[in-house]
Amino acid sequence: MGRTFLKVLLIACAAAAPLSQALGADAAWPQRMVRIIVPFAPGGPADALARVVGQKLSERWGQPVIVENKPGAGGNIGMAEGANAKPDGYTLVLAPGGNLTINPHYYSKMPFDVFKDFAPVTILAEAPNVLLASPKLPVKTLKDLIAYARQKPEGVTYASSGGGSTQHIAGEMLGLEGNFKTLQIPFKGSVPSVAAVIAGDVDLVFIAAATALPYVQSNKATALGIAGMTRSNVMPDVPTLHEAGLPNFEATSWYALITRSGTPPELLAKLHGDIADVIKLEKDRIVNLGFVPSGKGLKDFAAVMQRESERWKNTIVKAKIQGE
Repeated sequence: MGRTFLKVLLIACAAAAPLSQALGADAAWPQRMVRIIVPFAPGGPADALARVVGQKLSERWGQPVIVENKPGAGGNIGMAEGANAKPDGYTLVLAPGGNLTINPHYYSKMPFDVFKDFAPVTILAEAPNVLLASPKLPVKTLKDLIAYARQKPEGVTYASSGGGSTQHIAGEMLGLEGNFKTLQIPFKGSVPSVAAVIAGDVDLVFIAAATALPYVQSNKATALGIAGMTRSNVMPDVPTLHEAGLPNFEATSWYALITRSGTPPELLAKLHGDIADVIKLEKDRIVNLGFVPSGKGLKDFAAVMQRESERWKNTIVKAKIQGE
């Protein structure tokens, strides 16, 4: 894990000086508008989550909190803008876990260093993913899929929302862990990727359980397993892929707020505290969006970063894939 990221974490956790002493003239922070950069287009899960949290933070702080969508390059354009912001807390970035733990290993060139240029604030929420199978695929369980796929030397296809996405790398991980060949079929977003599976044009897709639920209930797709260590409240009867026979498989999507490294640790602590409170207050709205509210503290955030960064790196190396 990056030393700078850990250094920021340890300093923030140990900070004892009052915010008023640390920030001086800015003791009444914030004194002006705060922005949340979302590195994707409006309308997606990251955007919706940012707007729920931003609205309540604005009410709490008495200052505007605006959401700025900066899509492009797998999220790297928006992330790069956040990496170049001043370390004063006025620019936050809503970063999906993949941007923090997949992109640094997938892309051959990055315009910033995740570990050196950013400071952790909190993980806002998680979105358990489910492995969906097309209704045309003759399988009902993960065991069925593995047996079927191993008899298909040309491989089974899986949809993704683009190269380097969690869907993409999870599909590669599935093939590696299940010992069968998988072929990525990329789409421009999650909606068309799911539609292709429902139509039977593609065999499999990893998608948020809440998004998948109506398709499963209407028998338009088959849920083969939850891609996490625990079952989903959305689909309590669906086993995890871990339970179903892939003990090392985990591909949970999560969304975090980060800011520029060098932000005073006392301000990081304030940001985390205020945002954690907002998550508790807005729990129902966040759940209705299909998320599991989190609010993880700095230590837990760092542990998740370290664990997932290593896991995705191993998959990318073994699968021999890399983006431009």
